This record gives sequence, structure tokens and C-alpha cells, in this order.
Amino acid sequence: MRPRMHTLLTAVRRLLPLAALSGLSLAAATTCAASSPWVQSFNSNAALSSVQNHVYVTDPGTVTNTWGKYTFWQDIDHTGNGGYALFLNVANFENRSGALLSTPRVLFQQVLNVPAGSQLNYQNYARTHATAPAQLRYEFLDTASGTLLARTDGSVLTTGYTLQSVPAFTAPGAQVTLRILTLKDGVSGDANVLKLDDLKLSCVPQAQLILTKGSNGPWTPLQSGATYTLTVRNSGSATSAGLVTVKDQLPTGITAPASFTPASGWTCVTSAGAVTCTGDRKSTRL
Repeated sequence: MRPRMHTLLTAVRRLLPLAALSGLSLAAATTCAASSPWVQSFNSNAALSSVQNHVYVTDPGTVTNTWGKYTFWQDIDHTGNGGYALFLNVANFENRSGALLSTPRVLFQQVLNVPAGSQLNYQNYARTHATAPAQLRYEFLDTASGTLLARTDGSVLTTGYTLQSVPAFTAPGAQVTLRILTLKDGVSGDANVLKLDDLKLSCVPQAQLILTKGSNGPWTPLQSGATYTLTVRNSGSATSAGLVTVKDQLPTGITAPASFTPASGWTCVTSAGAVTCTGDRKSTRL
């Protein structure tokens, strides 16, 4: 049986349903685009729904002396240009007096719209108010499914701002949830007061090619009109670049004909049970 073969090319953008992560309190979504990263610089002193498990007050002095409180304090931003930064006295979650928590607790949480299939890069600046072993964890979840996409434990913080970052990862869907957690419990007084500034998420579009296979089987011996189809689609957030090459090892029992006519824009060669097709992204609209 030597089925007639076709190679088809399609460019398809995958759209995933948007849903809240179960059990999480989420602030309204904001957007990260390829041309404009999402930035949170805390530009005013007002309650922010993204801050979790802490009570907002206007007075930095109250935060300094009372765990479980937060505010936005002017003139403590990491650039020193007179801007605001988040000023938060970590709550007493487990009475561990600054030791590691058995369960890290969320301090900040934000839903972000992103181009599906894009590469994400995250960073922020953080420090402590006093010398203490404060440490943060950064997590990104796919908002629709709750799947953990990235997790990084930041370095132990000091009294000077340090850059904290998460290694690049890919967003499978159109929304991600950023969570910043404390690994250490609160300490009475100001020994575990955090300063957090200039959160930034960059979204870099990238191609993501997917190969699927199909046939019009089941077939019978000596059947005419049997087809085996290879379909390439781009589910990423950017077009592919240059030539696209598809290689497939045919299933046992299927023999490729010596020649066949692929879809427009493709050239194909066969060798035993292997098929290799190459297409120009311009002619195939990828």
C-alpha cells in the first residue's frame, strides 16, 4: 500500500480560555506587550489590591513598628530619584521570629495579560530595612490552569537594593499570575521590613511550531486515494524566520512514494520511511 501524500502548512494562533486561579485573591489584570513591558514602580501612597496578607496604613512609622502592615514610602526607591517603593513589615505567620516558614506566604500577587507563546523575563529590586535574613520567592503560574511555570528563590536580602530576577520561561496562554512570597516569618519591630521597587516583566514574542499527523484511514489493501497528512502550525506569538524544515519517520507499513506533490511553497524528499520537507516562510505565510 503506497498512499498518496500531502504536506499542509497552517498558521494558527492558539486561544486559551481565561479563568481565575482557584483559591487566590487576584487584582485586576494588567498587560505586558512586546513593545511595552509591564512595570510596577508604586508611584503613589494608596492601598493596592496586589499586596496580600497585610493591612495598608499611610504612616511609614506605623509599618516600622508593627508587623503585618504596609505602605508606600516616598524617597526610598532604588534609583534615589525621590520616587516611592513598597514598604512592608512581614506579618507574624507562624511565630517563628524570622526563621524559615513551613509554608511560604504570599506578599504580592498580580494577574498579567501576555502574548500567548511569548518568552517572559522578570526582575525587581529588593532590600531590607534592617540587617536580617529576609528572602523572597518568585512564582509564575498559568492563570487559566494554575500550572506552575517558573519558581525562583531570590538571594538573601541586605540593607542595600539588589536585583532579583527569574530565568526566562514561556507563557503557554494569554494570562500569567505573578506571586512574590516570603520564605521567612515576621520579626517583632523592624527586623524583617522589606522594601520592594521597580517590578518589571518583559514579553518577547517567539515562534512555536507544532507538527501533527493524520490520515484518512483505516485503509484496506490496494485502496486508492489513501492519504497521510503532515500539518505544521505556529502556535507562538511571533512569525518564524527563514526556512522551515519538517522531518517525519513514517509509521510502520507506510511507504513513501518516490515523488509526490506537496502543498504550495514546499519541497519534499523521501528516503525509505523518512520524509523531509522544507518551506519558505514567505511563501507559506508563516
